[in-house]
This record gives sequence, C-alpha cells and structure tokens, in this order.
Amino acid sequence: MPVTVNFELREELLKLVPTLSLCYQCGTCSTYCPITDESYNIRLIVKKAQLGVVDPKDFKVIWDCVTCGTCQALCPNNVEIVNLVEVIRTMAMKSKVFPTKINEILWKIYENQNPWGYTVTDKRRFLSQFSGLINNENPDVVIYPCCLSVGDPRLQRHIKALIRVLTKAGLKVGMYTGLSCCGDIILHTGNKAFYEEYTTKLRDSIMNNVKAPIIVTLSPHCEYALKKYLKGVKVVHYVELLDELIRSGKLKINKKVDITVTYHDPCYLSKHQRVIEEPRRVITSIPGVRLVEMVHSREKSLCCGAGGGGIALETRVSTELSKRRLKEAVDTGASVVLTACTYCFRMLEDANKVMRTNLKVMDLVEFLDSVMGD
Repeated sequence: MPVTVNFELREELLKLVPTLSLCYQCGTCSTYCPITDESYNIRLIVKKAQLGVVDPKDFKVIWDCVTCGTCQALCPNNVEIVNLVEVIRTMAMKSKVFPTKINEILWKIYENQNPWGYTVTDKRRFLSQFSGLINNENPDVVIYPCCLSVGDPRLQRHIKALIRVLTKAGLKVGMYTGLSCCGDIILHTGNKAFYEEYTTKLRDSIMNNVKAPIIVTLSPHCEYALKKYLKGVKVVHYVELLDELIRSGKLKINKKVDITVTYHDPCYLSKHQRVIEEPRRVITSIPGVRLVEMVHSREKSLCCGAGGGGIALETRVSTELSKRRLKEAVDTGASVVLTACTYCFRMLEDANKVMRTNLKVMDLVEFLDSVMGD
C-alpha cells in the first residue's frame, strides 16, 4: 500500500529529534522492547515518524510506552527514541487523544504540587517525623525526597535509612522541605507548556532554599528531572554518593551477613543515566553478601512498569511488567530483591503482595542500614 509522505511534519520531527534520520530499521528496538505486541511496535512508529505519517492510532498506543529506554540504550545508532515518544505524546495532547486520567494528574500537580493529591497537612505530618534527624542550617548534602513518599510509611523508612547512613559517614544532612513533584510525570505526559511553567517555579524555590553544594535523591526519576533545569548545584542519586563514600573510606561496613540478593536496575538509573556498576559495588562491599543477576540486567533490565507516567496512569502494561520482573527475581533463588528507586520499590512490593512469594523487596539503602545497625 503506497504511503504519502508528509514532508512538513517530517521536517518538524527531524528538528525536534535530530537523530531520527539515523534509524535504518534494524529492529533492535522492537526486539528488546518489553511491551511489543500486535498493537504497539516502536520500530513501526519510528519509521512512520521518519515519513511524517504519524496518525491518531499512534496517539492512542503511545501512552503504553513506559519510557524505560531499553530501545534507546541498545540502539546501534543512538536514535533518541524516548525523545520521539515524548514528542508524539505532545502531539497527542494537542489533538486531545490521551488517557482521561492525565487531566486529573496534572490538576493535582497544579493544585498540590504532587500527582497523588497529598495536601499541605499531609506534608506537615510527613516533615514532623524528620525534625530531629536533619540539619538544614549548614548541611553538606540536602535530600530531595520523592513526593510519592509523603503518604507512604515504607518509603519514609528509606529516607530515614539514608539519613542514618550518610550521618555515619560524617555528613551533615539536610532536606528540601518544599516537597514538590520534580516534574517527571509532567514531562513524560507531554504537556510541555505546563512543564516549563512548573519547573521554572520549582527551580527558583530550590535555588533559594537549598544551602548545600549537593542534592541527593532517592528516586532516579528525580535525579533525571532535576538535572534538566537545575544549574550551579550538583544532583546525584544516593547510590553514586554511597559508592564514592565507600571507595574513599569515609563509609565503612564492618558487619558480615550471610545472604544472597539480586538487584533490579531502575531504568532511569541504568539506561538513562548509565549508573550501573555503582550500586553493584555498594552491594558487594557488604561482607558476606552474594549478588546474583537476573536474566535481564544492566542495560537489558526489564522495566517495573512505572516509568513514563505509568505509575500514575496505571496503563495496561504496568502491573504485568512488575509481575514479570518479580518472577525473574524469584527465579534467581535470592532471598532479597534490592532496588534503588521509589517507583520500582512500590511496583515490586505491590506485585509481591499479589504473587505472595517468599522474596523480600528492599531498597538498597534500607538494606545497607539494616546491615550496619546502630
């Protein structure tokens, strides 16, 4: 069937995604894409974009993408496929072809600075439990907590664990008390105008209130988002900082444990930011810990299903991906599956409740803190 090339749209897409022209349809992207099926084929979407023939059908299926970046990380020509997905989502938003839940999510962010609907009272309650743990007068580092943790006691334990571990390394630890969403979900749901407006205000708030040279995140999504618009302050994920502290000798782990663990690579840490060996060095620095890898790991790690707004949109693929990933963890024979992402932890923990495995899901810093003890 002949295709009529839309040269105007083709040129527009090439300006927004300059690497689009480099795709030669090798099929690596669709081969490794975790959600490829009869309705979603990223290779076909890329080809149609090259011809400028993106249509309403693409607008509908593009929301299934979890922007895990596997396609992009493994692409031999480094085509910016995730960028293309976000561009098409912006087109879909303009054409009013998007999941109805997006409006609800964006309004919650607009009104409460988070997509979960947590109020000012919820934020005050959250902050009250950290009053005796943080030092915002003259901190060496400031923690930027993921807004998801405001209403989740389990995630709050991860923050406390990070504070304790960093304090043991001799650091004065502060916290950003604005408790605003980093803008990750706005970015991935295609509303560019709101994203620019929101992140400009958030950037000014952070720069005016953070009194430390380093911002540390527990979520790779926060790190990825903050790096896009924060200048003059270093943003790192906590595994990068812990790896540095351990290798420099500032953080010592003397207690020995006898346990086998596996590690789930968060997509926005491993594929999008290439932080792959750092968490593994932290894990293997703990005496007695045996690390076994899942079938899919590092750049080929299977997504938990939360990325690209999936955790809030609850797309058809999100829960199935988390179950598939947990099954891979179980198959390693490990006692504990570790991760280093608030989204990944929530998805794997929820999948574990449904599947009722004997595996324990833990965040890496929580595990490290439990090993080090008092």
